[in-house]
Amino acid sequence: MHMFLETSLLSICQHSTAVGEVNTQFGLTGKALEDASENIIKFAKINGQDISQASIQAKQAMSALGVEGKDLDKVLDAVTKTAQDTGQGTDKLFDALVRGAPQLKSLKLDFAQATALMGNLEKSGIDTGKTMSYMSKAQVAFAKDGKGLSEGLKDLQKQLDGAGSDTEKLNIASLSLIHI
Repeated sequence: MHMFLETSLLSICQHSTAVGEVNTQFGLTGKALEDASENIIKFAKINGQDISQASIQAKQAMSALGVEGKDLDKVLDAVTKTAQDTGQGTDKLFDALVRGAPQLKSLKLDFAQATALMGNLEKSGIDTGKTMSYMSKAQVAFAKDGKGLSEGLKDLQKQLDGAGSDTEKLNIASLSLIHI
C-alpha cells in the first residue's frame, strides 16, 4: 500500500507540474491542456528530462521557428525521434534549434526537418554553431545577388553537379567561399 501511495503522489505531482507549466508556456486550457500535459509527461519520461525544463525548451524552440502551440505533439515527436536516431540529447537539440532558427527558417525546413538536420550534424561531429554562422554569412552573400539562402544553396549545388571534374568542383566551392 505504501508503494502505491508514493507512486500515486508522484504521478499527481508530475501531472500538476505539467499542467501548470504547459498552461504557462502555451496558454492552453481544457482538453488541449490535458492532452499537451500528458504529451509533456510522456516526453520527459522517454527522454529522461525534467517536465518543466522540457516545456520551457519546447516553447523556446517553437517560438524561434514560428511553430504554433497546437503543434506541440508533433514537435515532441520530432525531437524524440531525432534524439533516438542520432543519440543527441533533447536539451542539446532544442538549444541547437533556437540558436540556428534564423538560418533554418531561411531554408524553409519544417520543424521535423530542421530537428533532423541539427541532430545529424551533431551526430557527424559537425559544430552546429559554426555551421549556422557559415550559413548566416552565406545568406548575406546570396542576398547581395538577390537570392535567399535556399535558392543560393540550390544554385551552388547545380553548379557543383554540372562540374566536369573534382578539380572544377573544388574551384567552384572555393570561389563560393571567397564570397562568403
